[in-house]
Amino acid sequence: MSKNTHTKSFFLNLMILFIWGLFSVVYAGERKVILLGQLVDSISGRGIEDVWIHCEGDPSVSNISYSNDFYTNATGLFGDTIVVDEHITKGALIFTFDYDNVSYEFSRFFRFNERLEIFLTPMFNILTSGGTLPGFQAKFSFTNENEEHEASKLLFEDESIAINADIISWHWDFGDGSTSSLQNPKHTYTEEGIYEISLTISGISAGKNNLQISTISHPVYVYKRYESNIIFGQIFLGESLLPTLSDYGTAYLYHVFGENSIDSLCMIDSVNLCGYAAYSFLSIPEGNYIVKASLNPSSDYYYDYSQTYFGNQLFWQDAEIITLLDGNASCDINLIPKLSFSTGEGQAEGEIIAQTKSAGIENAYILLLNEEGESLMSSNSDADGNFGFSGLPYGTYNAYAELTGISGEPLTFTLDESNPEVGNLQFVVTETGIQGSINGTDENNISALSISPNPCINAVGINIPAGSPYTIRVYDLTAALILEQKGYSTGTIRLDASAWKPGVYFVNIVVDGQTQLGKLVKK
Repeated sequence: MSKNTHTKSFFLNLMILFIWGLFSVVYAGERKVILLGQLVDSISGRGIEDVWIHCEGDPSVSNISYSNDFYTNATGLFGDTIVVDEHITKGALIFTFDYDNVSYEFSRFFRFNERLEIFLTPMFNILTSGGTLPGFQAKFSFTNENEEHEASKLLFEDESIAINADIISWHWDFGDGSTSSLQNPKHTYTEEGIYEISLTISGISAGKNNLQISTISHPVYVYKRYESNIIFGQIFLGESLLPTLSDYGTAYLYHVFGENSIDSLCMIDSVNLCGYAAYSFLSIPEGNYIVKASLNPSSDYYYDYSQTYFGNQLFWQDAEIITLLDGNASCDINLIPKLSFSTGEGQAEGEIIAQTKSAGIENAYILLLNEEGESLMSSNSDADGNFGFSGLPYGTYNAYAELTGISGEPLTFTLDESNPEVGNLQFVVTETGIQGSINGTDENNISALSISPNPCINAVGINIPAGSPYTIRVYDLTAALILEQKGYSTGTIRLDASAWKPGVYFVNIVVDGQTQLGKLVKK
């Protein structure tokens, strides 16, 4: 028997013993769903105030007669206590709201499993329009390290944003009377329930010595382990176990909506890979799921293996669906190796942005494949949405923005001696999917013609040498022509942008037969 088989058997037996040891309590009587949700901006993490949210029970799951409307408070919070019939064992709530002319719908599932109360703390992350990355903003995440049945240990990680400033202090309020001044503290709760966690940071502006303070709050559900349904497994490098000394990655759990296929997805949990490159998702309601594993960019093996879905698939549409009823699912994932190839002189760069924002999307996974569909390289976009690939031999490639649950098509491009570089790949995330395009040369080229203001509000001026014949075309992100203007320049050409919707546009300018292309942002 191989070493890997021994390790897997050990881990499986350990998990079975753990499952048998789960603590359970049987209650009878009135049951309650205690809800405390939050609507936040996915870029800054800040709560979004005064948004109307409608919530109702999902009759396709169980007969919960509930309907209510909320307005989020100053920190984006909303909540209620929902009393349900004592015979109901499971249920789902559907949340719908509109923001910035976009409609959203989310579902949250739960099981009582003979419990008296269920706690729900849904956090809905959306991209808000018209904003930029804040210069100084408290932000945090947490990982539940629940190792005991009567307590819950949480690891809090500071993710605060401080541009041109130095953070000098952190103050955590854990919601149970305890505090900490550490940057990344751990805290153990002794009672189950919902706690509102707040982080306050203080900082000094670079070169100005001005004090800045920022606070953020999020609700956290601290739970005991009552439910026994678990999805667990190990991550392998191909057929080999991920070495213990390697910097591990993350496993993601998505709930699947659809009868026989993946119609839509909702991510409900993520955990860091632990010893033996293992993961486990606890207290999972029955339903259909998919799991994704991804190595950290700092891992020794990040550049050798692609993120992979259970079923050993590159793309979420091809993932093997895990049907979880009463019991547990063992789901090992063999990470797909990237193909080795001889390096060359070619390179490709681009960006990924949201249709409703001028800012890029951070940490999007961009996958590069050859014509045969083999994985070659990957790139995680930076804070501005930029990504790139270098050292490519000449040939034809397909670039994918692999965002779980969002459909999109590849961008195909060819590198050769006459065109060794492509610097204008663009993915745009819209309500209906990911749209890709290869636009112009470089947005900075347009600066030679002095276009201003950019971003604009009502009008744009383009400085074109007097007497020069010109053609100006403006396209939106769907490649629809918004404006076309021709003539001979008198010095400055003004464009009326008052009727344009806020967002990103492409401006194509032809002057004396020379073409330049760039981006224009309308606020």
